[in-house]
Amino acid sequence: VLEVNRPTYVSFQAMGTIGGVMYKPGDILRYNPLFDTWQMHFQAADVGLRGNLTAFDIDSWGRIYLSVAANQNLAGAGRVTPQDVLVFDALSTGPDTTGIFQLWMDGSDMGLTTAGESIDALADEYYQSLYISTKGGAKIPSDYAPLVFQKNDVAQLYLGMTGPDTTGSSILYADGLALGLGAANIVGLDTGRSEELYLLLDRPVTLAGIPFMPGDIAHCWLNYEHTACDVAQKAFDADAIGLLPRKIDP
Repeated sequence: VLEVNRPTYVSFQAMGTIGGVMYKPGDILRYNPLFDTWQMHFQAADVGLRGNLTAFDIDSWGRIYLSVAANQNLAGAGRVTPQDVLVFDALSTGPDTTGIFQLWMDGSDMGLTTAGESIDALADEYYQSLYISTKGGAKIPSDYAPLVFQKNDVAQLYLGMTGPDTTGSSILYADGLALGLGAANIVGLDTGRSEELYLLLDRPVTLAGIPFMPGDIAHCWLNYEHTACDVAQKAFDADAIGLLPRKIDP
């Protein structure tokens, strides 16, 4: 039997200390379940990021896709808003984080401009395909009917062009009410290999008969129509490793 360390990356809404590591809301920590240890992975202050980090994803090359809670100016990206998605190419990680920011998706180009359209969960799936969920109700204009979705829905964006002049299209990937999320807000998101979603929610829900609490990561195998979790399991138990009552962002 070969033991494999599959780390989980976490950002918190408030400052604190865990496993001997001090952190602030914009930081990303790495939890190593094989060794039950915590490490600083992305220290926001080192690269000029101000305030809370509301959503992020890390791809297989180590690039970090992220959204911020407050309007601000970032070197390399310029003026950014909570409706935008940035990409950070790290030169070094940990307590001495260095790297380069770029504006990857200009939310206003996609029609995301209001406070409710702030991005609070995202997943970069493959080349210029992005999954997002927003803080509240959102509407993305199109040549046909606009895409309207809520805080418990997952939208898939196909970006024809990234950067300051973003172009693309969108579809509703998963309807939160149909999945059984009720009034829950999706605050963390990732995708799997085959019709799978990983969801972090702001309140208790039950999926496929399995109860999930805030801080848990629900692994959901979608049916063909993406209207139900055919199978669900707990991929991460926040209480089991002592995270509660800390509030996890992504």
